[in-house]
Parts: sequence; structure tokens; C-alpha cells
Amino acid sequence: MVILLVIHNIGRGLATDVKFRWRGPRPFVALGRTEPDPGPAEALATGPLVNGVPELGPNSKRVTLCGQFAGIYAELERHGGAMPVIVEFVGGHKGFLGVRRRHRATFDLEVRSFRGTMDRQSDLH
Repeated sequence: MVILLVIHNIGRGLATDVKFRWRGPRPFVALGRTEPDPGPAEALATGPLVNGVPELGPNSKRVTLCGQFAGIYAELERHGGAMPVIVEFVGGHKGFLGVRRRHRATFDLEVRSFRGTMDRQSDLH
């Protein structure tokens, strides 16, 4: 099973200066790792998870390949099963002074919930 990470602006306005901060290791890709103990994954050097996204319009997406389930699962298990990620962006309606706010959200990147599920075609391709 291949895991994709989707960065999706679900809002009605333009999101700018979209950045990701990782608590723990840098974002990684785990391709060609299907065995039970696949070894460490390769850190990403570039792409939207590392460099951010300058602008993301309403309903716009960036799709990033994270790798194969076994490799991602093993790498996340090395770090407690989940990786906290902080997403920050500027967006929303302009306020009284014509300035848009900086927003911040934190979520856990995990793949345990995929264990035992069936592989299926994604709506993204």
C-alpha cells in the first residue's frame, strides 16, 4: 500500500506562506521498504513539506508521496507511533486594518489506523 499526504486548502480564500514544522525527525520518504524491519527512511530534502507552499488557492492541493506502508509504519514506530506536525499559514478574511491573520494547527501524522485495511484506488489519480 502506498501512502500519499495531501495538502488541501479547504477554505474559500487564498492561503499564503503555508509552512510545516515537525516535532521530531524531518519529513521522510519510505520507498522500497516492505519487510518487517525496513531500516531508517530517507529524509526529504525538498518539496512542499520541507520548503512550504507560497500560495494555495481555494480547493487547491499538493499531493506528496510518503512511501509504502511498512516503511512509514516502521519509521513512525521508532518515534512513538506518530509525528506531531504544526501547520501555519496566512489566510482568511482581511481584518479591520486589511491584514489577514496567521493561523496555526497541530496534528499527529500516523498510519496505525491503516493497518488491516484494504488497498483501493485513490480519488487523487
